Amino acid sequence: MERYLQDKVSPEEKAKLEAWLDAVKTENNKDFDLSKEDQDRLYLTISDKMTSVEDVANFRPSKVRVLTPWIMRIAASLLLILVASVLIWNYYNKNRIQNFTSVDGIQKVMLQDGTIVWLKGGAKLSYTEIKENGAIIRKTSLNGEALFEVAKDASRPFYIDCNGVTVAVIGTSFNLKTIKNEFSLSVLTGKVNIFAEGRTKPIHTLPNETVMIHNGEIHVSQKLDEHARAKFIEGTAYDMNFSAKSLEEVADAFEKKFDVEISFTDESVKSCKITADFTDQSLDTSLKMITEVFNVTYTEKENAIAFSGSGCN
Repeated sequence: MERYLQDKVSPEEKAKLEAWLDAVKTENNKDFDLSKEDQDRLYLTISDKMTSVEDVANFRPSKVRVLTPWIMRIAASLLLILVASVLIWNYYNKNRIQNFTSVDGIQKVMLQDGTIVWLKGGAKLSYTEIKENGAIIRKTSLNGEALFEVAKDASRPFYIDCNGVTVAVIGTSFNLKTIKNEFSLSVLTGKVNIFAEGRTKPIHTLPNETVMIHNGEIHVSQKLDEHARAKFIEGTAYDMNFSAKSLEEVADAFEKKFDVEISFTDESVKSCKITADFTDQSLDTSLKMITEVFNVTYTEKENAIAFSGSGCN
């Protein structure tokens, strides 16, 4: 709850915690008296990547203890204060705008939805999540150049406002440059829709295509050469394509890209070789792919990830 109020939980943890609060609010409160063991179980249920929102909403204490009326009144009061605090925090912070600027060189920005943005040469980015027509949308604005790795979330579309041009995506990667009357977008993976002033229909942009808008004139190129692609990702950790690399090397790359710490219970697992392309994949997806290749499992708590198992032995 402390991390939730400080906006330091992951989107999955946030959804699970809010599901638990909803359950507490809507059902008989006396059924939610938690022992220390129950609290530990609830924490693991919320933080475990393998559990769902439904698992948390259906969580119940192992024992229901009978409370005296005065204790119940105090508990109800504390619960009311807690719920009110959460609602007030949500009201004032839901539309909070985060602003970022690349002061020198390339700066990595990790947005609260899991999107990674590589800001280049003084670029400025703002990000917020707002509710429109009953749905949450992710809205950003960019002035300058940046490489985007947008987290996939079909329920929350991702929009970028660029001086009269709007970019709409769900989950994809692309390089975007927008300065005054110039706009250039090159798609690396996925699909992007571009809404330009004066056009009734969006420009559907596919992988390896580039759309340039200069003084209102639109140009579409359907071939992105390797030199241009290499320039877009230069200085970033976007490329996660490994050929016969050890798990230790892969883990080092994950740590730098996703700001996590990875450990191995069995040191021999580090030397296992893997050939795989994790480019444009989320951390969770990448970790699950590794467990499908090797005899390993992983646990995750906050920003610490621990692999266990025999690996390639």
